[in-house]
Amino acid sequence: MTFPQIMASGHTGAERAALDWAVTNEVPNEETSNEDFSDCTETNVLRSSGTVIFTLSAKLGGRSKLTVKLARKHQKPWLHIHRKTPMPGMMLVSFIVYNRLTCLNVTGSTASEEPTIGYFAQQVLDQACGLLLDRETGN
Repeated sequence: MTFPQIMASGHTGAERAALDWAVTNEVPNEETSNEDFSDCTETNVLRSSGTVIFTLSAKLGGRSKLTVKLARKHQKPWLHIHRKTPMPGMMLVSFIVYNRLTCLNVTGSTASEEPTIGYFAQQVLDQACGLLLDRETGN
């Protein structure tokens, strides 16, 4: 299984980092745009096959809570990965494989709320991509 397409609006630090990571790693990606954050969030939840929410804090903030609410409403799988999540790369791979994701909506904290969120999101995406590649090659 290859890494799924990344979908994000780029409104938050986690989203921008995921889009940048996708370009760097030649992973298909789509930057969605809409001035209204709520509309954009719902569109991304609906168009993707699952959502990952990156935060440093274990507690979800307002924007992330909206994403969870919409994912539940539309019966879409979602995963919250935060700084204290054990083996976050493996958690993300399990989520992708179990749900057979082809398009991963990425969202999470803003850089103003959590300045190192971009670095964290990219680290987890790197780990997950490496694990998926190992899985494909049988290593």
